[in-house]
Amino acid sequence: MESLCRNGQTDSLSLCTNQAQVTSLAEIVKEDYPLSIIRAKNEQGVETLAAHIVSKINYYLNAVDLKHSMNEAQVLLCAKFMIDEHPHLPLKALDIFFDEAIKGNLGEHYNKMDIPTMLQWLKKFANSYFDMVDELAYVEHMSTKGDKGIDLMALAKSKEQAEELTAMPESLLKKMHLKREETLEDKIRAKVI
Repeated sequence: MESLCRNGQTDSLSLCTNQAQVTSLAEIVKEDYPLSIIRAKNEQGVETLAAHIVSKINYYLNAVDLKHSMNEAQVLLCAKFMIDEHPHLPLKALDIFFDEAIKGNLGEHYNKMDIPTMLQWLKKFANSYFDMVDELAYVEHMSTKGDKGIDLMALAKSKEQAEELTAMPESLLKKMHLKREETLEDKIRAKVI
């Protein structure tokens, strides 16, 4: 594993060269199925993924002037913890994470860096990413309700059918919605009695 830490370089750069450069979390959130840490681990192998993350950590450590830094073993252990604790975070988000860390936007480093500080910053960063994902999902959900205030996706069996429902008159949609509610209530009553 020592070869993974050679001056922040990895033997396999396939994890970073196959991805387009991103500049914001919003770009990643809008992507369909961005390469997550767990998927990279499954597709490329844990050693390749660890080498990629080690190179990112070393990139950060080389960019900031620290009196007390992490040694190679600590960097490798930190990469392992990042993989284990944030498997669903997109791999591209780590590029943004380390850029934000270098800029000092994630917290003060007080002239030293250790594993707990790095992991605390990543947890805060991951939470903000997943908050953005939740917000986007909510906005998309609300956009499916249409102007009529009825959840068209709940009535529809597919996105295409929801688009067709959007064109229907409001009175017909309300009848469909009420009929569906009555049917569900009847089924619930039948099971309860």
